[in-house]
Amino acid sequence: MSYSNEQLNWASGVVMDQKYIYLYGSSTTQGTVLSRFAIDDFTQNKWTYQQFWAINSDNRPDWISFNATAKQNSLVTVLKPSISELSVTYHSYLNAWVTINSKFMHCM
Repeated sequence: MSYSNEQLNWASGVVMDQKYIYLYGSSTTQGTVLSRFAIDDFTQNKWTYQQFWAINSDNRPDWISFNATAKQNSLVTVLKPSISELSVTYHSYLNAWVTINSKFMHCM
């Protein structure tokens, strides 16, 4: 996936609404971050159309198009700590998006 590197991976979780596909990313410096594509752009492999939940020129969070590899520090943390795998769903009773993740302990 574009804009992924050793510090940023856009494969933590995926959710879709009527207009967008949202990708959660695992960042070693910011925690869990968020990006989105319009559904048509995603299905047509228009990877440079990816937008990021990041700090804009007014110093506020907004959906911005830019090179996330070059400006990774602009990304806004949506969850801490960085989560490498999570599930996301909309909870109609709570009227909110809910993420579910778990920690696994590996014993040898």
